[in-house]
Amino acid sequence: MLLSVFVLFLILFLQNFLGNLEFAGTDDQAQGVISSIDRDYQPWITNLFFQPNETMEKLLFSVQAILGFGVLIYGIGFYQRKDKNR
Repeated sequence: MLLSVFVLFLILFLQNFLGNLEFAGTDDQAQGVISSIDRDYQPWITNLFFQPNETMEKLLFSVQAILGFGVLIYGIGFYQRKDKNR
């Protein structure tokens, strides 16, 4: 638990310290390639809920990373306890 709090603090500190980081993924790259090939391309589907702003994207990415880290730590702890009980 303490390790999770430390990692959360570290993520938030680095985000504030480094500031203007751009999270550009394959979606952004694909959009650029498609628009360079066909300028009149229209997407087939739009977002179902809302278009998140940059702050919301960073928050959702951070929450996803923390949850994934928690699952990883739980799995490691589970198998360590399982081995001790043998």
